[in-house]
Amino acid sequence: MALVAGLVGGVALAAQTPAASAYLTIAAELQPIDPAWVQSVEARLARFERATQIKVLMRGHAASPTDAEDSEPGAYMRAQAAKLGTAPAGVLAIYFADVQEWRIWFGDDLTPRFVGRPGTAKEFTESGAMHDAKEAWLADIFDTATKAFESRSATESRALAQFQAEALIDGLVARLGAPAK
Repeated sequence: MALVAGLVGGVALAAQTPAASAYLTIAAELQPIDPAWVQSVEARLARFERATQIKVLMRGHAASPTDAEDSEPGAYMRAQAAKLGTAPAGVLAIYFADVQEWRIWFGDDLTPRFVGRPGTAKEFTESGAMHDAKEAWLADIFDTATKAFESRSATESRALAQFQAEALIDGLVARLGAPAK
């Protein structure tokens, strides 16, 4: 009985840890996540914000948005970024566990910096330049994450999505000019 209570308590504690996090929130259904890993990600994102003034929020959701929430390309991410305060000059990365997919929102103020040339978010969206830059960037990042995941040690328990989250941070550091770790 004490063992069961301890396990239940441990899972409840792990589920509460990300909720208190400033940068990383993971749905309770996706728990437990190692609190040391959460702290490491939190620390890296805090350093990134201090160095660049760019807030990056990462979320882990169990399910993808509904069709109504995602009625047009970018609708869900735009709404979430506005709600969370990253729409104008931040980054929002959400992992959807049901489809094992990440979506990334770059605030309008960051799009020229991300694309690497002058212009507006509207121009980059309409021309497809933002989509193309983001897709190429994500392919590189996730290739790196997959290789790291596949070469992990037998005792490594992190999921591929965790390797991808770390690679996303590395990619943001490289792309948006923050000092490394």
